[in-house]
Amino acid sequence: MDWVAVGDDKQIWRMIEHVANYQTPIKVTIPGNETSFTSKLLKVNYGSIASGKAKGQEFIIEKMVPEKGNALIQSSTEVTLEFPINDKICRCTSKYTGLDELDPKAGLILSFPKSVKIKDRRREKRFAYELPEMVSVEFKIEKGTGKPRSYELNVYDCSKHGLGLLITDKDIELLNILEMGDEIKEITFYATAAIIKVQGTVRHKSKIREGKYEGCYILGIESPDIIEGWKSL
Repeated sequence: MDWVAVGDDKQIWRMIEHVANYQTPIKVTIPGNETSFTSKLLKVNYGSIASGKAKGQEFIIEKMVPEKGNALIQSSTEVTLEFPINDKICRCTSKYTGLDELDPKAGLILSFPKSVKIKDRRREKRFAYELPEMVSVEFKIEKGTGKPRSYELNVYDCSKHGLGLLITDKDIELLNILEMGDEIKEITFYATAAIIKVQGTVRHKSKIREGKYEGCYILGIESPDIIEGWKSL
């Protein structure tokens, strides 16, 4: 399978958020050096998102291993980042812009990538009915406040018929607003290489008892349209 380029800023940021949330290892390649370096994403600075464009946005990665990469990157104009998202490998180029002013010993600041290339790394054939890997969702709710409000949630897990959406403290009000059986008419699913719009039904609200997201909740959404939406792309 050839590399597929994704150039939508919003979709790229959802990939970056996925890498941050799951603390996915990042491989960093610096031009002119045979050695590759490893790091992890520490923090995302969203800057201005006016008009849906990336303005002043950047992210911070932790100091690289081996250590010599931290000196080499400071004299490089561009670096290549590579990271997995589920069964896909993602690659992009970015620029080193400086050290984290709050903690120079901790992080390296990189610019927002203009595009991300994606490639399926599985050897076996991928069947048409299989789902793309979901990264995040966006939807609006009018219930409760009387005014439409947009929510953006990361996907915790998924199946062919529904998704488990991660509810953290910032969106905890959803637990009181939404009830089992409520319909969400338009949900936009952002996958690594696709955008799907469907409707869904709230089926459960479950507290996570252990692990990285202990204390957060999973909002279970059932939607037979997910598989049909993927087939139609």
